Amino acid sequence: ASSANRLLYYISASAVKFSEDNSHAATYIDEYLKVGNMLDAKIALADKNQASYISVKEIVNNQFVASGAADCATLEKVFAQSVEENKANYDELQKTIDLFEAAGCSSSELYFKASRYAHQIKPASSSAKGLAEQSYKNGNYAEAIAYFEEAISLSDNVSENAKTAYKIAVIYQKELNNKSKARAYAQKAIEGNPTMSEPYILIATLYATSGKDIYDDDPILAKTVYWAAVDVLQRALNAGADKADAIRQLIASFKEVYPSQEQVFFHPDLEVGKTFTIGGWMGVTVNVR
Repeated sequence: ASSANRLLYYISASAVKFSEDNSHAATYIDEYLKVGNMLDAKIALADKNQASYISVKEIVNNQFVASGAADCATLEKVFAQSVEENKANYDELQKTIDLFEAAGCSSSELYFKASRYAHQIKPASSSAKGLAEQSYKNGNYAEAIAYFEEAISLSDNVSENAKTAYKIAVIYQKELNNKSKARAYAQKAIEGNPTMSEPYILIATLYATSGKDIYDDDPILAKTVYWAAVDVLQRALNAGADKADAIRQLIASFKEVYPSQEQVFFHPDLEVGKTFTIGGWMGVTVNVR
């Protein structure tokens, strides 16, 4: 564990130097990559100190991303030549891809280029995601989905695959207006990571915006979709979802537009305490309330 701390002290000193002198950026980035490789090697040993190395790597990555050295424009300048020089070197390309992802620069043209070169050498989940992001940016949504699907098939990381499934769900929701497929991929994301709030919120939003489409001639039944939306969000809270406050606010807003007790009482298809199956693409059974 002391070795992990020494690496942390070393890279932290470099981070401090960069914060005082921006010309230290290239050196700091180089030292960050070296420390990252050393930590990866230690983690791979899977010995009693593995947890310490994993913890330090997370600190080092967060420190780097927060430092400003990870600014996308700076990274493009620093790595442009390296990507071309190493376009046949899979390991070097992979390091660049990982770094750009950690810095939130997955819309960068250099990230796309590194992903393309790496994928030609050896298809991997990270490079497939890079190509998916490029396809999405260019409006090629079917191609983006295909690359994201490939990324999932090439990875055993359940949590990362959940994030990727959620990205596919968003494409189907926002760009292709395919609600059933958006729900299916959001559910896959939930299966992979039950505490990730976004897929639950996406499904609840799909439901909440479907009432008039399904029941355009019955404004009371159109409001039953809010019961389904709240049920999904309640499931998120029960699973310990990470954005609990935002979910509670959504639940409160949906409850305000529930059918009134009077509307339920006088509607021939609804009876408090019984179930009701919402039709259309949803096909969801809810408790009448």
